[in-house]
Amino acid sequence: MITQNLVDTSYQVINLQPNLVYQGRVVAYTSTGDSSSALFSLPTVSTTNIIDSIFLLSDIGNNSGLHVSFTYDEANKRYSSWQFYYNAVNNDSTILNYDANNKITSVLRKTPSSNSSYRHTAHIFEYTNGLVTKIYHKNYKEFSPQFISLFQQYLTTVNFPLTVSEVESYDSINYINNKISSIYNFRLNSSPPLSFLLNYNKFIYSAQNDSLLQNIQEFSRLGYTDTFTLANFNILSYSNKANPYYYGLNKVYPLLCSKISYTTSILTFPYYLAGYAPINRYLVTNPYLCTNYNNTNGNINYSYNSDSLVNRCWWASNTLDYTNFFYNKIKK
Repeated sequence: MITQNLVDTSYQVINLQPNLVYQGRVVAYTSTGDSSSALFSLPTVSTTNIIDSIFLLSDIGNNSGLHVSFTYDEANKRYSSWQFYYNAVNNDSTILNYDANNKITSVLRKTPSSNSSYRHTAHIFEYTNGLVTKIYHKNYKEFSPQFISLFQQYLTTVNFPLTVSEVESYDSINYINNKISSIYNFRLNSSPPLSFLLNYNKFIYSAQNDSLLQNIQEFSRLGYTDTFTLANFNILSYSNKANPYYYGLNKVYPLLCSKISYTTSILTFPYYLAGYAPINRYLVTNPYLCTNYNNTNGNINYSYNSDSLVNRCWWASNTLDYTNFFYNKIKK
């Protein structure tokens, strides 16, 4: 611990496998036997792939014909949209809009013109000190085709007027040490014009490694005078394999953390959790693969391709329900 006497301060770790995350501890001892330690996390990548290219999620699909196709903007190095399909039929698309600082300003989901409802949904983002602190969810709108272009332009602008009649709800996001600690979802009511809290989520991190989510507790109530009750919770554990969602979509994580983010149709895995499952919204914020949650369906199993990337996952209790991952290799 006497730093001025240290000569060699580097250490080479050898015989590691690619695309894993190793965790360890550096321990220092004094002559009297006292010790002090510090944790470290060491991600590894394949040296054959790191030189000039990277892998990005291009498509996620499952055994029943549902899949999401991602569009990556190579010029700006970010995802610009994803398309949701069922048995090759286009169900809807989600468009991400960014500001000059590469931050998401709004997200627009729209159904194709062939869909009778022809709905549009918008999420508008508000930042404080670089962190997303509010996400506004606008009501569904139905317009005839000649107004679609105008409507889309209106939704993607940042400085639009917020009125009670236009907003369905908004998420207020709180942080501790730059980690999400809670999300409160406020419903809006135009008569009388007030907002009230119907549900909220609390985030609990591992005592051994505070970068890992350990539990997400969801509390809800029927009316603003009722008592909150614990509606759902997820006790999470992780493998040390890389999470393809995180490394592909970590820049859009605030969207996936919003309370009603299922309206953006981002596909979870395994698929039958649908968009309502909390694990879908929180898994992307963690670089590790989740191996189970709440022990309801048992553990989640994974298989890998020749590049050590996840190419399939399934519940241990039902191997017939699975989700496949596909990647594009692009130049850095």
